[in-house]
Amino acid sequence: MIRVVRHRISLKLSMAERIKYIFDSYVKTISALQREFGNVTDVRADTLLLGGFHAQNLGDLALGKAVSSFLSKPFNAEVLNARIKYSGQRNIILGGGSVITERNVELLRTRGFPAQKVVAVGVDLWPFVKTWKPDNLSYLRDFRLVSVRSHRNFELAINEKVIDKDKLRWSFDNAFSLLEDFQLEQRDAQTIGINVLPHLHILDRREFQIGGSFADKIKARSSAGKIFEGYVHLIRDIANKALDEGKLVQHLPFSPEDCVFARKVLSGLSVEFLPFTTSVQTQLARISALKALIATRYHSMVFGLGLGVPTFSIAYSGKCENLVYDLGVPNTGWMGNCELENICVSNSKIQIDFFKLNRSVCQTFASQTRGHLKDILCSV
Repeated sequence: MIRVVRHRISLKLSMAERIKYIFDSYVKTISALQREFGNVTDVRADTLLLGGFHAQNLGDLALGKAVSSFLSKPFNAEVLNARIKYSGQRNIILGGGSVITERNVELLRTRGFPAQKVVAVGVDLWPFVKTWKPDNLSYLRDFRLVSVRSHRNFELAINEKVIDKDKLRWSFDNAFSLLEDFQLEQRDAQTIGINVLPHLHILDRREFQIGGSFADKIKARSSAGKIFEGYVHLIRDIANKALDEGKLVQHLPFSPEDCVFARKVLSGLSVEFLPFTTSVQTQLARISALKALIATRYHSMVFGLGLGVPTFSIAYSGKCENLVYDLGVPNTGWMGNCELENICVSNSKIQIDFFKLNRSVCQTFASQTRGHLKDILCSV
């Protein structure tokens, strides 16, 4: 049981923190794509892998790494942004994650990417795509194949007739495939891991402020503030309880923003702040050695639950809620935004449980995801 205590924190960055953030975001990530993606080449190839592969988010790198492991021939890889252009590749792979937005689909359409050559693997696909401009929706429906990463998403897409059923597939997130052959580290009975993200906040030069796509979806700005306040209280109280019990508490970032933000949220506590890494294997080794994990980012949940580490999940978005539902995580093993907001107005104790998937179940999920990707990508 966790007793919630009120905390005040500053979200302003010092000059040293800003310099460190810039270094981690740009200088530290230059060689990450080449190292993690293997056969990627600068020479025009038959296959183009597109995604959020800017190397500033380890989860996105894991998605690309999973897909690229099935591409035996050299391929091109690019970040899906306004600078992309079609260079005549025969196969275009959207490499997973939250890439199916109207903005991204319109970019592909207007830049001349043939829809019939596009294969989307491990993506989110929501019913609201039916509200897109007709040209963009028609273009999406002409994709060669779309594989979604949650069963709830799959059923919604079928029921809402977003994509033709014969073009639609589902499996767990691409990154699960990386876990099949991973050798677990010796578990440390004294170390609790925490992953913190700037929930409902964006970095505006010198300060984190409420904003961003998730905050925009919450109608009342005061609600966003209460959700964030509940998030801070929960994270700090879990860390405090672990420290009081003599445990070592580590913060494991999945992006440079996590590094900076965690030092604000966990200020004054004896937490070990691990550096941001662009190595998927390094992060898997860190997590597999933990006694337990408090996960916020989607792929911190994937890694923790998928490696069989006892994990408490903070489902900050719909994709995270889909994951805990698909994996059968009980209600006490995760918390969503409604529960975080309630923390703000309640002084009662909160029941949290660390949920652990059986190792054989983890291996089954990993094997199924690997087989799914292989079936889709074997012809590419």
